[in-house]
Amino acid sequence: MLAKVNLVNNLPTIGSINVLNSYRQLNCVTLSDSGAVMATGMADSTVKVFVLSRKQHDVLTVEDMIREQVSENMKAGQSQDQEQEERKD
Repeated sequence: MLAKVNLVNNLPTIGSINVLNSYRQLNCVTLSDSGAVMATGMADSTVKVFVLSRKQHDVLTVEDMIREQVSENMKAGQSQDQEQEERKD
């Protein structure tokens, strides 16, 4: 017995992502659970992280992510220092 599927409410969950200019360089790929981030392992031992949820796909390196985390931590540390100074006054 075949069942009819309403494709308006149940869209197919198939997709395709092409990594261009990666001939013999791409070793592995993984997607986040949400599908918003893709990480690739390259032949030169680098990891590239693609943010797929934006209109123009940004390519982040591990160094970029570390820099971003460090700057966020520094900002959080500065705001904590300011709160402590305000409490002293």
